Amino acid sequence: MQRTQATSDCQRCDCGSGEKTEQADTIQEEQAIKLLKQSDLKASVLEAIGRDAKLSKSRKVLFALLERPCLPRHLATSLLRGLHTFELMKVAVQPAGFSAEIKVLADDILLSRLESITLGEKRTLARRGSARIAGEMLGEPDAGVVGCALDNPRLTEASIVKALNRGSAPVELAQAVRRHPKWGLRREIRGAMMQEQPPSGEPPALTDQESRE
Repeated sequence: MQRTQATSDCQRCDCGSGEKTEQADTIQEEQAIKLLKQSDLKASVLEAIGRDAKLSKSRKVLFALLERPCLPRHLATSLLRGLHTFELMKVAVQPAGFSAEIKVLADDILLSRLESITLGEKRTLARRGSARIAGEMLGEPDAGVVGCALDNPRLTEASIVKALNRGSAPVELAQAVRRHPKWGLRREIRGAMMQEQPPSGEPPALTDQESRE
């Protein structure tokens, strides 16, 4: 009878211990976030938080660390590598909160993953990613990816000209740019396309607007 009662008490104790552990983790997370809001933290403190096995699993703590302006580069790189593809994209395009260096690192990691992500992910990145990502996506063989990149509001004229001037630029890229309502009539872009000739050697077809001009 006593043994049964002891087992029951032990089970109740274990349940309470689990709840307390969860509460302790929450408190620890909140304390870390509060600490990271202080402006005079030393690099050693950031290192300790970033390398804490439990805290590093918290997205709130992770993003709070990445928002630190003086985060050591090696630690930032390690933290960013733990993010998913679209989390990296959000870091790279966030207008405020992350330093320019963090955004560049996020793009670097995204570019290193291009060969391993799905076609759907590539199209989303091309449409919603940073100007740098959109520019790189112009060199993709899939017409859908190129179309999404051309529709990206962050894409710049300079990126398109650069892509057109690449020796490896596919003919389909010039064709897609020429048909695009926004980019097809830009003077510098048209100049870059004039340097590109189709494999047959025939001059590229003009758009209706170009014909009227």
